[in-house]
Amino acid sequence: MNSVVILDAGRGTKMWPFTETQPRACLPISGEPLIAHTLSMVQELGFKSIRVVVGHLEEQVRWALRSFSNMKYNTQSNLNGTADALKEVYEHNELEECVVIYGDTLISVSDLEILVNAHGNIQAFAMTLVKPLRDERPVDWLCAKVEDSMALKILGHPRSGVTHQLTGIVALSKEALNYVILGPGIMNSVQVGQMPPLQSELTQCLQNVISTGQRIHAISVQDGLTDIDKPWHLLEANQEYLKYAFSRMKTDDITSSSHISSKADIRGKLILGENVYIGSGVRINGDLMVGDNTVIDNGIIIGNAAA
Repeated sequence: MNSVVILDAGRGTKMWPFTETQPRACLPISGEPLIAHTLSMVQELGFKSIRVVVGHLEEQVRWALRSFSNMKYNTQSNLNGTADALKEVYEHNELEECVVIYGDTLISVSDLEILVNAHGNIQAFAMTLVKPLRDERPVDWLCAKVEDSMALKILGHPRSGVTHQLTGIVALSKEALNYVILGPGIMNSVQVGQMPPLQSELTQCLQNVISTGQRIHAISVQDGLTDIDKPWHLLEANQEYLKYAFSRMKTDDITSSSHISSKADIRGKLILGENVYIGSGVRINGDLMVGDNTVIDNGIIIGNAAA
């Protein structure tokens, strides 16, 4: 699996007002655009072909990724949904197989690596990452009913009858891509009384795969995942990123321009930007990330996992 396609063309209207001035994939996660984290992740895993589909406010995506190389952009000519975006990439590049990542989704590199390796090991027709619903309402998400690591059906914003949230991250074989090229696209796999948006939806292509008797393997994420669908999800995504980042750290990451008083009480790992000052009497309970030019002083007490 050498190809990855990142879909970041949509308007993201449910993230209003943020998306009036920036695409969802450019929203800040730990001070960096979300899509920059995604590009770092796919490059770390060694993908040779990286394509980013842009559309709404595409100049901001290009600016956010200005320091990255070895990738190509595809501009979606008509913002008509995720299946249409992937179809345009296929028509211009003739993909053999690929991993698709929705640009507004925050995942860990380890979860993506598990998906890629599992897909390659069993030569799956299609495979997707899923997230157990737990306390989430299924009506808020595109969902799947999963049993024995197989997606049995896919529904758009159902009231019941499902077990997992779809993540927008899927590995597709060359044969599975044909369902994107030929399929109807519009999400008609919904329950009675629901009216889906009239645009082409990749998840409907996945349901078409199931309807014709093909198998879609489903792998549950291990490190947490946030679909940045509504404004409050941006806070959740930053919290999830910090938890993951600190879990991978073995030592503090402190710039040479920062200073920590010997009388500060630090009870966790630190990531400090430039010119950070932590003064006498400060107590930090847990892990902390601090941005540039920040002063923490006067005996302030900070709780767990903050930024």
